[in-house]
Amino acid sequence: MENNELLYNLQKYDIALKSAGHELDLLVKQKDEYESGVKNIENEIALCEQKIKARSAESVKLEKDAEFIETQIKKINERFLLIKTEKELSKYNAELAKLNSDKSQVEEKNLLMMEKQEKASAKLKKLKDEHGRKKIECSEKISDIQEKMNALNEEISKLKKHRGEFASGIPASAIEAYSKLAAAKNGIAVALVSKKICSGCHLSISDNTLNQVKFRNALVCCPNCQRIIYLE
Repeated sequence: MENNELLYNLQKYDIALKSAGHELDLLVKQKDEYESGVKNIENEIALCEQKIKARSAESVKLEKDAEFIETQIKKINERFLLIKTEKELSKYNAELAKLNSDKSQVEEKNLLMMEKQEKASAKLKKLKDEHGRKKIECSEKISDIQEKMNALNEEISKLKKHRGEFASGIPASAIEAYSKLAAAKNGIAVALVSKKICSGCHLSISDNTLNQVKFRNALVCCPNCQRIIYLE
């Protein structure tokens, strides 16, 4: 078997390895996407719980503020019977009005906070339910993907082993020329010629060049795309 034919068959191994590697990359990406989907929900749950905790602390503070204002109102009311002048009554009314206004604002804020808490709690429950479903679904899909990945890794290992054994029968100089071309030509270093047309660049090859391939015991390249020519 001539070197160009050997290299053409070696290229088949490399194309198969590249295809398997690409398929493996896609599976890894799919697996990452499923895991990322679950992680995103977990992050949402953590954020929601943080908000609920912060609002709960704020609600406790507002309740204490309302209790403090109520205490102040009671103290002022205790002074009512001691009022003797119109000026003192006016001051009493102003202070009472201010405290009642403050209390109303605090209670309104707390009511709004409780409404937000109720919505956040409902959202949290929904997120946790979704997380449970997503985790089960994700676990099943990842298990399936992992099976495919294991099979592909096994296939890639076998291909690499067979390629190594096959490449050991090709001269080092031919392998070096092939490797350089493969790196420069997106993995396609050897082009099949059919009906005088190069499969690499789809341009015609002269009879003189084709005769060199037939009768010279050396690698001949396409004058157009520089790939190694192989005549089947």
